[in-house]
Amino acid sequence: MKLSFLHNYEVTTLAKAIYSITSWFPNRQFLGIVDKLNRDFIDNEDKILGTIKIDSYTEFLNFYNQVLESYLPENPPEPFPIDKGNVKFYSNEEFHKIFIGNSSEDIYEVSFIIESLIHDHESLKEIWYEILRYENLVISNLEQFKNSFIQEGNFECPPKDYFYFIFNKFDEFRNDKLDEYFKEFKSVNVELYKFFSPVNKLPIFLPMMKECDVILKS
Repeated sequence: MKLSFLHNYEVTTLAKAIYSITSWFPNRQFLGIVDKLNRDFIDNEDKILGTIKIDSYTEFLNFYNQVLESYLPENPPEPFPIDKGNVKFYSNEEFHKIFIGNSSEDIYEVSFIIESLIHDHESLKEIWYEILRYENLVISNLEQFKNSFIQEGNFECPPKDYFYFIFNKFDEFRNDKLDEYFKEFKSVNVELYKFFSPVNKLPIFLPMMKECDVILKS
C-alpha cells in the first residue's frame, strides 16, 4: 500500500475515522476518494498494526489532513447529486428507509423484484429483511446531519459533533449475521464492497444497498 500513513494507526479508531469521512454527506460526491480509502483499508487491514488512536477531534483533524493531501489531487468531485435522500420501502409488514445511491436510481423497482424472487426462499428472505433493517438503522442515524454541511462540491472535514457521533455509534453498525453471510461472497459488481472488513468485522460505509449481492448469490 503506497499510502503507508494508514499503518501508523490503531485499526478500530482508524475504521471509525474513515467511516466518518466517507459517510459525511458532501464527501459522497468524491466517489474516487471514498472508493480508494475504503479499499485501501479493506485490502490492507491485516497490515495495519499501528498504535496511534484517533480518539479525539484533534487527532481526527490530523488524519483528515493526511487523507486530503494523499487522495484529493487524483480524485476530483464527480458530477452526481449528493446521496442524502432515501425512500421508504414496505416489506415484512413495516417500512424501511433505503438509499437512493449514485447510479442506483432504480433501487425502488429493484427492491420489488427482489421481493418477488425470494418469496419462496425462507433463508434468502431472512437475509433480505436483515439488509433492510440494517440500511434503515444506518440511514436513521445519519440523516439528522444531512443539512449540516457547508457547501456541495467541497471535500469537507466532518464537524466535531458528527465525528463523536460516529465514534460512539460505530459498534451499533456491526452485524454478525450479515458479516457471516457475505464473508466469502465475491460480487460480479466490483463497485460493491462487503458490509464489513475481512479481519475485524468493522463496518464499511458505502451509500448503496447490497441488493445485487443477494440476487447474485441466490
